[in-house]
Amino acid sequence: MRTQIKPCSNTTARATAVVQEEHSPMLCGPLGELAPVVAALVRVTPAFGQRLLLASPAAFHAYVIHLHALPPEWRDDPGATARHMLETSPRSLLQAAMPEAPATLWRALRRLEPRAFDPVIYRRIAELLETRMADAVLAAPKLDMEQVCNLLEMHELDPLVIAAHGALGGDLTRAFALDTCIKLLRRHDMLEPDEVAARVLRKVGPAGLWHFVRRRLLDAKAPPFPVPLSPPLRALTTVRELVETGRRFGNCLAKEPRYMLDLVTGRQHFVVMESDPPVIAAVEIYNSGLFAIDHAEGPGGVKVSRL
Repeated sequence: MRTQIKPCSNTTARATAVVQEEHSPMLCGPLGELAPVVAALVRVTPAFGQRLLLASPAAFHAYVIHLHALPPEWRDDPGATARHMLETSPRSLLQAAMPEAPATLWRALRRLEPRAFDPVIYRRIAELLETRMADAVLAAPKLDMEQVCNLLEMHELDPLVIAAHGALGGDLTRAFALDTCIKLLRRHDMLEPDEVAARVLRKVGPAGLWHFVRRRLLDAKAPPFPVPLSPPLRALTTVRELVETGRRFGNCLAKEPRYMLDLVTGRQHFVVMESDPPVIAAVEIYNSGLFAIDHAEGPGGVKVSRL
């Protein structure tokens, strides 16, 4: 269900036009376009300014949400509007302005930066709290517009990526990379049941994400090499074999994630020539059936031209 803030057509725009002279530079920083509205209320009821100044983060945003939802009639008696906000708890003001929002919205507001946001971000947070992203929202150390947008995009990713939100720290690039890896592991049937994998991912730190994927990728098989090979040439067929060969050659194949993923997806094949010294080559296959050697080297990363 999409949560809606009560409509208030151009409330702040009208307020700005009426009380433009009321706002002060000190109000503009945290309150933005709401500064003239608050200035008008504080002028007639100074206690409201003190209440807003000392409000907790959640209460501050509850006031902001209520101010966004003010009907145009507030201008007729700003003192009554300010007194109503003073006499009503912030939670009640929040519920009145967003009656369909989940109860957990109050907890989420504690994580927002102490400045007024556009109503849309409050709606998006309320929507996220009614999805499987709720835990990620409530566990976030801070929430801003960028973070909320990232969480909205992550909502479309694999459930195990969402389970790893603590290690991802809102990094959308890493989230999409992990999503690709999880899909790959699912395709090769190399994941434990989701509840077990999710339990592991909730506990790992940022460095543990790749170890989680790598341990499960080791036995993944590469697609068959498109042409027959005979000794001394042989194609590597599993990630485990790629890692062991990388250690033998002393190069980055043993630990670089992209090579392991390239092997399993068939983007690159790796061919070893058992000569003296041995050589390993990365081979790219094109849709036309042609293939090309991307690079080739011997032990210790020595280029073929120097062997």
